[in-house]
Amino acid sequence: LDYSLPANAGMLFPMRMAGGARLPMPKAQAERQQRLLESPALVNGFAVRAVMLGPGAAPLDEAFREAGMPLRLVHDDSGVRVFENPHALPRAYWTSASMADETPDVACRIVEDALGRVRIQATAPAAGMLVLADAHAPGWRVSVNGERAEVLRVDGVFRGVALPAGEHEVVFA
Repeated sequence: LDYSLPANAGMLFPMRMAGGARLPMPKAQAERQQRLLESPALVNGFAVRAVMLGPGAAPLDEAFREAGMPLRLVHDDSGVRVFENPHALPRAYWTSASMADETPDVACRIVEDALGRVRIQATAPAAGMLVLADAHAPGWRVSVNGERAEVLRVDGVFRGVALPAGEHEVVFA
């Protein structure tokens, strides 16, 4: 069976994939994304707000319902199904801890989201960390209020940066 979506699916449904990838993607990468869907907790941690499945893909809403995190079907046409995930963490958030299962304390606002650059406005009520639920990889840089800072690896996979209390502009590039 072919579980991949049509190559132009990204034009029909402009979506960012878990970890920051964008459609279209190679079939091998799509298969890795499909395995990610087997864990509702991982899906939520990766800030996955929508799940799109192609023709022949195994149903996944049952696993989410059993985990107490039901998905909502928002589109079903020609075998392509799109589910909304209301339980996903925000893509960018401030927390006083590294992440875990808690709801982030303060929302952050992504004001620019371009290929290779994400700019975030954050208000930190105390010292903590801004977490961006995009994949950490060598080569990423971050600045806080125009000053270079250290990109932290959060929970082994995400990007983060330590923030003191106050208002900040954070740029990952």
